[in-house]
Amino acid sequence: ITDLPAATYVAGDYLAGLEVMEMGTGETVSATYMGQTWEVAVTGLVEIDPDPGEPGRCFALIGTMVPPNDGEEFAYWEFESFGVMYDGRRHADLGSSCDTSALQDAGYTRTSFEVPTGAPHAFFEAYLIRDARDGHDPEAVHLAGEHGETVALFTPTILASIPTP
Repeated sequence: ITDLPAATYVAGDYLAGLEVMEMGTGETVSATYMGQTWEVAVTGLVEIDPDPGEPGRCFALIGTMVPPNDGEEFAYWEFESFGVMYDGRRHADLGSSCDTSALQDAGYTRTSFEVPTGAPHAFFEAYLIRDARDGHDPEAVHLAGEHGETVALFTPTILASIPTP
């Protein structure tokens, strides 16, 4: 999968030929933004409530990102990088349609941020999948680089609750 804008249909098997990583193992993948390389560990997906009146299901992707310790005081991550694959379609973060208060209360913040360098940062992205059906969870999570290239694919782990970061 390369150069996938949000909500693009993908022809064929989008997992073919790509290494698929497991969530929640602590294994990290390197992703670059504005010349800075971050280490990213994906913990899993947790189902959260959609905002009142919103149809569908909301899933929050949670994990940890460690910005580079490159002598700068702060690092920036300001692009839509993750996507949830559902029925062969990549969904972007539509967190404004999901209730993310429990994630924020637990200590997670949205991925568009400025953080001190060198220390882990607990992140989330939230996805409203309007046509999601009960019993059918996302098939994969896609991490794209700043130019749309695929950095990693993850098989989803659906968590029963929001863990402490």
